[in-house]
Amino acid sequence: MKTPKTPPCGAWKLAGRVQAGVVYDNHETGIRVVSSVDSVERNPPGSGLHTPHFHVSATKWVAPFQAPIICTDQDMEPTRRDFGMGGAEEDNHGKGAARHLWLECSRDVEPECPCKQDEERTVEGQRVRYDAKEGRS
Repeated sequence: MKTPKTPPCGAWKLAGRVQAGVVYDNHETGIRVVSSVDSVERNPPGSGLHTPHFHVSATKWVAPFQAPIICTDQDMEPTRRDFGMGGAEEDNHGKGAARHLWLECSRDVEPECPCKQDEERTVEGQRVRYDAKEGRS
């Protein structure tokens, strides 16, 4: 069984564990990451085959006791690098501040999900969200 991606020592500190995975904080940048391995349908979808994928979810925390904000593309660069997710596909569904990176455990580069062509695209700052179009699931 694969284990979640871990960053190098240094700016990233282990902040705890949650049901979804392992939490790391970078106090220099204010970025919080939840790193996990999830079983999801292999890309491109339609095969019905579920495989383990590394899943790195990032948010930015600017002040204690306030909701997180969406990471900028610049914020995401060290996150991708430090968690070895340079070849990951960003695929965000649903509302929220998290930016989600996905990479099948057996791949170096995750192909873009073709479902993005058929889904509603919403831009929220530098986060792009994809949702099923009305009347489709």
